[in-house]
Amino acid sequence: MYKTKPYFNNLNTIFQIMENVDISSYNFMKEIDNNKLFKYSINEKNNFKNGRVIIINTSKDLLLNLNKYKKYSTNKKLYFGKIGKIISKKIKELFGIDLSNYNLCLSIDAFLHVIKKHGDLISEIKRGQIAVDIEDFELIPLIVTKHDTIILSSKELKNNIIFIKEINKLVYYLITVVSKRRHNLEVKTMYKAKKRNSATASDE
Repeated sequence: MYKTKPYFNNLNTIFQIMENVDISSYNFMKEIDNNKLFKYSINEKNNFKNGRVIIINTSKDLLLNLNKYKKYSTNKKLYFGKIGKIISKKIKELFGIDLSNYNLCLSIDAFLHVIKKHGDLISEIKRGQIAVDIEDFELIPLIVTKHDTIILSSKELKNNIIFIKEINKLVYYLITVVSKRRHNLEVKTMYKAKKRNSATASDE
């Protein structure tokens, strides 16, 4: 398992799955099915219109929106889909948290936080990490649905679920927060590092 800094000290449990993924032909929409992420119905999409929610249907949609908002803050949130049966069942069994039909989402503020905090090449090298780029955000559904390690950490009275996934000899750390009020599993931050015998987690 990975050695961690104090942020991860309050661990409730750890669960590991070993799965090999061919990232060379990966498209995040492959994660959209009943066992991984649910698609949104037409009625659900209509309910989201004119609000803060942007439904992401393709990788192109995601990259277009991230590039559009990368220079200024907005209250918009990008919705990838709803947590499917397999993942919600596993998390409920492990942590007692029911994420059935929760939205997996990324706010523009969280995106900007990641780019500012973990997108600078020099800063990340000093941390022993690798800078996050916009294309890495396409991997969010994959990291969640095909994680190698999942960790629950309670911080500031909130349930943070950390998904860890090795892809092409890089280890991705995706920290999410459970929002019961909004029925969301929201990305809080993300960073990556080269695979090594032990990986040290970063501060947020």
